Parts: sequence; C-alpha cells; structure tokens
Amino acid sequence: MIKIQLKCDKYDDDNAKCILIMDGHANFAKKNDIVCAGASAIAYSLLGFLDNYYPRSYSLLIRDGYLNVECVEYGPELQVAFDVIYIGLLQLAAQYPECI
Repeated sequence: MIKIQLKCDKYDDDNAKCILIMDGHANFAKKNDIVCAGASAIAYSLLGFLDNYYPRSYSLLIRDGYLNVECVEYGPELQVAFDVIYIGLLQLAAQYPECI
C-alpha cells in the first residue's frame, strides 16, 4: 500500500512550506502495476511543475518506493499545483482504496 502525506501551508504564513511524501508500493499487480504508475505519474507531474517554475525552491529525495519533496519560498501557484495533486491522488485512492 502507498501511504501518502500531503501538506501545503498558506504561502503568506511564516515558515510556510508544501510537502508531499509517498511511501510504499501499491501491490496491485506483479507486472505493469497501473496504480503505482498512476500515483507516480501524478507525483512526476508535480516535479515537472517544480522544475519549470520553482527550480531552486524545493528539496527532493527519491528511492525505491519512496518520494519526499519539500517546497519553501513559493507563491499561490504552488498551492494550486498541490491542490491538483491532492485531487488526483484522492481520485486514485477512491478507485483503489486497498492500494493507497
């Protein structure tokens, strides 16, 4: 099961940050795990956004079955990006609750 933690403070708060942590594997299928692929695609979409719009404002740790991204020094656009990620992951979890 993929465990997800997502937090995004209001950008104008002191010490505000946005964090996404994904830990584990979906274990939907041994080969071609569509749930893992879906969750990864959503996460990599966020990373693409960050690379393009906030290239020096985030830290990243990726290893097998684990992703941790933390953003600081950001604006309202990042909150919208995190909202989109949240909605996408929620929809995936609703479809595959045993996996996420």
